Amino acid sequence: MKSLILSLFILLAFKTMSAQKTIFFTGTNNSEEINSIVVCEIDEVNSDMQIIKKIPGGVRPGYIAISNDRNFLYAVSGEKFEGNSKHNILNAFKIEKNTWDLTYLNSQSSFGSNPCHISLNPTNDLLFTANYSSGGISAYHINNDGKIGEATSIIQHEGSGPDLSRQEGPHAHYINTSIDGNYVYATDLGTDKVMIYSLNKDGYLIPNKAQEYLQLSPGSGPRHMAFHKNKQFVFVLNELNYEVVSCLYDSSNGKLTIIDQHKTIDDNFKGENTSAAIHIHPNGKYLYCSNRGENSISVFKIKEDGKLSKVQVFTEGLGIVRDFNLDPSGKFLVAGNQRTGEIILLKVAKNGLLSSTGKVLNVVKPTCVVFF
Repeated sequence: MKSLILSLFILLAFKTMSAQKTIFFTGTNNSEEINSIVVCEIDEVNSDMQIIKKIPGGVRPGYIAISNDRNFLYAVSGEKFEGNSKHNILNAFKIEKNTWDLTYLNSQSSFGSNPCHISLNPTNDLLFTANYSSGGISAYHINNDGKIGEATSIIQHEGSGPDLSRQEGPHAHYINTSIDGNYVYATDLGTDKVMIYSLNKDGYLIPNKAQEYLQLSPGSGPRHMAFHKNKQFVFVLNELNYEVVSCLYDSSNGKLTIIDQHKTIDDNFKGENTSAAIHIHPNGKYLYCSNRGENSISVFKIKEDGKLSKVQVFTEGLGIVRDFNLDPSGKFLVAGNQRTGEIILLKVAKNGLLSSTGKVLNVVKPTCVVFF
């Protein structure tokens, strides 16, 4: 009887330890295809992390997306599509969970140059990408076998902004659906707009009749967005004027209404800065934004009405943080220092504040962090 109890205790302890280890994938701007995607693991018990495997994921897979069933991974690429000097490719892979290898499935044209963001709709039957340099977006069906199907929509943005060095034309930087999957939002850094589309039953993008775009302040340069799980709030991070903008989301028609905005840097910082990534804590109470220049991650408390209150500007160990993400438990934040080639692990307190663990991994040009 004692041996049985001991065996059950050991089994329970093993399961508990396994449950406290979390996998994340890192997309990079590494041109060496053989090591371009890095699989890492967080040990929650010891506040530690390690590299599990470096795997081929195409040329410069700077942004990646993983399907809800965790079977497939999609990545942008710096590789040209079948010799077309103006179009890059998107790659689809099957995730081999026993070995953490990626099995290549297929590629499709991005129908533009320098794709910088990729995402899936909630049902994972549609894929979207934003092409930064050419300033357009594309949508695709996902086949049952995980391969990228034919494009359903190819849309070229138009316009420019007042910053001639960065806004000489359209620069699509991000594309994703609303939480309910009914609308698609694409930020355009070059035109100071968030373009809004509705989806028909066949997966085609149609300019939203109620509001075709959200106009932001001139020279703001909208980069990324975050959608609150309560389906009421949406947050837009502006790269060029380093402001985060709070919006109300109307699920009946897809409209966004600005209600609040804040600088993401410390009030005393006077140097040059651009903002990069934005994510919401899993508990929905805190918002995080990264800054390149000040080299920080700012923390905001999300109020009940969707407005924000800045509670911390964290800088320790941070370099040029192009992307970061919070683990599903909300206890840790992983940040990628792109210029110094480091991934750092931060602790997240119950009040949302960040602190250093001192844990660092060396990864070439980390640009995207996605938890598995």
